[in-house]
Amino acid sequence: MGEPDLDATIEATSANPQGVIGTGPYKLTSYTPGQLAVFETYEDYWGCDTDPQFQCPETDRVIERHFGSSSSLRASLQDGSIDMAWRSLNPTDVADLRGREGLTFFQPDSASSVRYANFNVTNAPFDDLRVRKAISFAVDRQAIVDRVFSGVNSPIFTMPPSQFPGSTDVFPQRDLDRASELLQDAGFSADSPAEVNLWFETSGHYGTTEPDVAAVMQESLNEVPELDVQLQPIDFAGLIDAAIRERTSSFYLLGWFPDFVGTINFLNPWINSTSLGIFFDELTDKGLEAMPEDARTRQLLEERGMEFNAENIVELKNELISTAQTTLDREQRVAALEELQHIEADTVPTIPLWSNLSRFIVAAQEGVEGVVFDASLELRDWLISKGN
Repeated sequence: MGEPDLDATIEATSANPQGVIGTGPYKLTSYTPGQLAVFETYEDYWGCDTDPQFQCPETDRVIERHFGSSSSLRASLQDGSIDMAWRSLNPTDVADLRGREGLTFFQPDSASSVRYANFNVTNAPFDDLRVRKAISFAVDRQAIVDRVFSGVNSPIFTMPPSQFPGSTDVFPQRDLDRASELLQDAGFSADSPAEVNLWFETSGHYGTTEPDVAAVMQESLNEVPELDVQLQPIDFAGLIDAAIRERTSSFYLLGWFPDFVGTINFLNPWINSTSLGIFFDELTDKGLEAMPEDARTRQLLEERGMEFNAENIVELKNELISTAQTTLDREQRVAALEELQHIEADTVPTIPLWSNLSRFIVAAQEGVEGVVFDASLELRDWLISKGN
């Protein structure tokens, strides 16, 4: 769509090395952290001179207000002091406000933001595959969606969103009997259950619903007699520190918004990295015998003549990651992405829970037009206009 002025960019960068350098249809004219950002049209934006012409803003000035709570966001929407509300109304507010005269709701068809539970696979009892798989069978995704999010979000059974190439539902549906069998096989009983701490943040990083999510999860998991789940609230910074640096919290709730819109970005961080408290490469053999004979991970190892153990599962994973990232053959790439999802479900380093659609719903006053979403879930501010 044309060429930016690289000389001007270099000059601006050298003159202001600590500032923000960018190119776009708006320029930031005022910013108060945590409160306000003001954008005005950038008349010299190079994209407006392209052919076909980039659609330059119809709105000359955009004021972005930042709210400390969803309740104050809703109040400002209702009293008309803001034209749009985005990220994030409470799901209950969305349900209550829908259908009210003067408000229009916009939402993407699906969300590329996901929520999940994480395990440190090196710490007991989660070093035992049977315990992790039991929890994956016991969790009640639908209860979370219905009771916490008023049905706005959707349960998910794999990490890559459904619209992404290779996305395959691989995690099991809820089965409390199977969860009990696995825990009993691991040596736990109703009289001596597996003691589990579920950590979740309370500082608002994921909004105000996190304590409710944790409570619903605790209730559903404790329906398994061989589990005893206790809740451990903590602020977000403390959660990250305990999970990643100290490695003391081993079962915790996190969320993901993609670095880039691609299937691999919903797999690689959880099976090929330690940056998010994932320790896949430290998988142990404990409980591996509980993996069914027809599990895809077993089959893939057998096809390659590799012994069934944790070390070789890691090697297999590395091979498939390389294929998914480097092959030019789309069919081979998608096949590798599908196999990686099966390995994730077979080894359970993490449990996908729900698609975070509610966070991206826009409520707008009458006359607001041009709200467009794509897979990035970013608003295109320059397309939005406000009628008189």
